[in-house]
Amino acid sequence: MLPFILFAVVLPIMGVLTGDWPLSYSTPGLRQIQWSSFAAITYLLANKYGTSVVLQRVLGVVVFASVGHLFYALIQLGFALGILGRGWIIFDDLFAAQHVSTWFYYPRLTGLLVNPNSYGVYSAFVFVITMAMKLKPVPGRNLLWLSALVSALFGLASCSSRSAMVGLFVAFLVWAFLAAADHRLAGRALVLAGVSTVIGVVAFAVSWPILPKILQQRFGNFFAVFMQGAGADANFLDRVERWRMLLYGCWFDFPLGTWVPPSYATGSAIDSYYVATALQGTPAFTLVWLLFLGSVITLGLKVYRRSHVPLQAAAGLVLAGWAGVMAGAGFTLSPMLQPQLIVPFWALIGITIAMIMPWNNREPGGQ
Repeated sequence: MLPFILFAVVLPIMGVLTGDWPLSYSTPGLRQIQWSSFAAITYLLANKYGTSVVLQRVLGVVVFASVGHLFYALIQLGFALGILGRGWIIFDDLFAAQHVSTWFYYPRLTGLLVNPNSYGVYSAFVFVITMAMKLKPVPGRNLLWLSALVSALFGLASCSSRSAMVGLFVAFLVWAFLAAADHRLAGRALVLAGVSTVIGVVAFAVSWPILPKILQQRFGNFFAVFMQGAGADANFLDRVERWRMLLYGCWFDFPLGTWVPPSYATGSAIDSYYVATALQGTPAFTLVWLLFLGSVITLGLKVYRRSHVPLQAAAGLVLAGWAGVMAGAGFTLSPMLQPQLIVPFWALIGITIAMIMPWNNREPGGQ
């Protein structure tokens, strides 16, 4: 994992030192240190209080936050349907009053976040937790599981985030790979995939007629892109063209990469982490990021195989799934730059490292 951290931290600083950029352009590199420090914090806490205790707290906070998003999203839905007055969405109005651009497109919901795609990917994180707890059955966590499932499904349906859908798809592909590498997981994965597919198809068919037209259109375009290509969605086609122009333009102007964040260097928002890393540090930086995610997936598999505690083994699957969500959502989003995603991601990395590399030589999976 270290090469990605070094690239992410050093590139902006070197860009400021060697180029004509403001000193503030180096701060994203310092933020990477801040975020990765959560792994060190949870590693130390896990060694002091036990991995199971810290793991329960971290996953509990993630689920608790998703329930908070659910309640506020229900308020947003009430406003969108005309049931509640504008005073109920005061948080949205406060944000809109302080920012030039906003992403409140009701009835697409954002929860307590400010972008429906951010809400969607966070809901995908929570959904991964529920599926992992079924792939590796965790006894006595019914309330946690049910709360996570309800809030995740509502978030995924109400935000209509295609980035989240792609992220979940890649997460399931990661689990399929892990199932091929571990026969104990294969049987449960096949059963869960079959049951989830049937339930998902039925639920989708039942809810489709009552979905707002804007959500129907977004989901329809999502499937059309897979069936017919990028040309089926004008918005996606425009994105691809914008990315192409940015790549060609920047590689002529910055053949070694912008080093500082490319959105700063170009003055253009970049909504793909693959494009952003390729512009900042050439495709070599993109490859380093993918190797980082591959290392995280390997760490998750090691934890799943070595731990005898169900919740800890499930945490290994959660970590691998989250890495898949990051890889999938990164096509049209920058999840590695969103605190509500990257902080729990790094926190879980620290806990799982403590499971397989405890500094006090306790057995992995110990309390």
